[in-house]
Amino acid sequence: MRLKNLPKNFTMMVTHLEVNHMNLEIMTTHQNAIQKDFVNSRSRGLAPIPLQTQTMSNDAKWLGFSAFVLGLALGAYLTLHLHYMSYDAVSRVAHAFFVLWSRDPHLGAIGFVWTPLSSILSLPIVVFYPLWPQLVREGIAGIPVSALFSGIGTYYLTKLLIRFNIPQPWRTGMVLIYMLNPMILLYSANGMTDGMLAACVIATYYGVFTYLQVGSLKALTSAAFWLVVGLGVRYEAIPFGIMVALGVAISQIIGRESWSVIRGTGILLLAPLTAGGALWLYFNWLIMKNPFYFLDGTYSNIAQTKLSGYEQYIRTHEMSHPINSLLYISHFTLFFWPLILGIAMGIFLLGRRGSDTFVPVVLGGLIGPLLLDFTLLLKGNLAPWDRYFIYYIPTGFVLVCYIAAKMAHIFPRLIKRPFLGWGLITLLLLSGSFGTYYALQTSQLGSPDGAIVRMALENKSMTSITPGSLALIRFMNHHPHMIVLTDDFTTGVPVVIQVNNPRQFIITSDYDYKSILLNPRGRASAFLVPQPTGAAGHLVDINRYYPTMWYGKVSWVHLIRQFNNVDGTSYRLYGIDSTAP
Repeated sequence: MRLKNLPKNFTMMVTHLEVNHMNLEIMTTHQNAIQKDFVNSRSRGLAPIPLQTQTMSNDAKWLGFSAFVLGLALGAYLTLHLHYMSYDAVSRVAHAFFVLWSRDPHLGAIGFVWTPLSSILSLPIVVFYPLWPQLVREGIAGIPVSALFSGIGTYYLTKLLIRFNIPQPWRTGMVLIYMLNPMILLYSANGMTDGMLAACVIATYYGVFTYLQVGSLKALTSAAFWLVVGLGVRYEAIPFGIMVALGVAISQIIGRESWSVIRGTGILLLAPLTAGGALWLYFNWLIMKNPFYFLDGTYSNIAQTKLSGYEQYIRTHEMSHPINSLLYISHFTLFFWPLILGIAMGIFLLGRRGSDTFVPVVLGGLIGPLLLDFTLLLKGNLAPWDRYFIYYIPTGFVLVCYIAAKMAHIFPRLIKRPFLGWGLITLLLLSGSFGTYYALQTSQLGSPDGAIVRMALENKSMTSITPGSLALIRFMNHHPHMIVLTDDFTTGVPVVIQVNNPRQFIITSDYDYKSILLNPRGRASAFLVPQPTGAAGHLVDINRYYPTMWYGKVSWVHLIRQFNNVDGTSYRLYGIDSTAP
């Protein structure tokens, strides 16, 4: 019976397979036609890379891994050998420490002034604090995080140059020049978030370029992901993302895309960033009872700059005038001077017939953070620090490499003389990195990182623990059972995380901090009071609630000891009497 039915069933199976094969061919032809139309009508940048070039991503992996290892090695050298410690970087590690090892451990102790991703990523390392306290005390836990982002940035830069069709020997040389740029190298090794933002900038550019080139929604989603990661480390990601999205829209208008595609692209690119921002506002409201606490709270960047002398510095140099602000910001292009040439050539490409579609994206990504810095400078809320302009370097690298590749695409004869064409571009990028070093050595541009780079090259110690801090740490270690209320905004790094028993401190992130501050009897042994001068003195709750305590004019406290030069500030330790509230 089965033998009789076999030919009929077999014929039906073959017929079914033939129909499926024909349908597959029709679908493939249709998809290829769509892809061809997309590339022809939408991407006026570089042509899609050949398939064999896409298999060269191993280069990106190895270079990214090398950047990660280099960041770890340099971080170990700077921290363990030269005793370099970036205060802001250690502060972020301290927030992770407070989540796990403070007197009142909870996730809300992560802090709500800076976006918390760098502290969150440090948590798995801070777990091992009891085994090696230097992970926290010297900020070592932050080094693998910044080194990881350095590897990510290098990985995506390599993939981007592959997309640009830059030949292998020159591509590797360009990536190495980026890795060894003094600012990029320093911020791959110090645990700071500025280098992390640079990595997110490059990763976003890669995703957007790939989307504009071949229409990959996966690449566009990747760009959206890195935008929200950027928000997790720096607020500059918000104007950067908005202006990149505007650049993409302009590119699509140039490519004569439909409005529905333009609208959908913008939604997909900005939706995660918008959701991330909304969550940050929600958590500020939920925990700090103010959705804009990060912006106008007691310890916000605006509050700090108003009380730290930065506003006076800006007024002295008349930077609050728009023209002077623009000149000040433009000076930092010397961090990577080829950026100026790249901007000029980018504008030239936009003026040609058949305008370019990637240049608007990069220019938008450059303008976004600049607008934020310009606004803060006008309001007197921007510290004169070089690291705020580090994004000039990754943007400059991407723009110069892209324009060089585009010129090779427009003028194929340049490819026949690679040593003349790509060699000059490599030298141009190298001169930009040398320019970064020399700019750091100037007093106007190199604050504070110029001295750090110089001392590292000279193998000089950079210990930053002051004598007053050491005296206070020794005192607390000799009195491990004394419960002291302090404001960790000023004492978190120089004192709290340095003592043997950090849980003897009542700090601002503790749930009962405000209650003990107002009713300390039987709950705290002493208050550590900073001198009411500068940001440290004016911002802390102790001086705001008890403005005369420093002067000994609160009846229910007595002076135990004064400590001078604790990270530049004097402190008085006041014991709590039995008459206290």
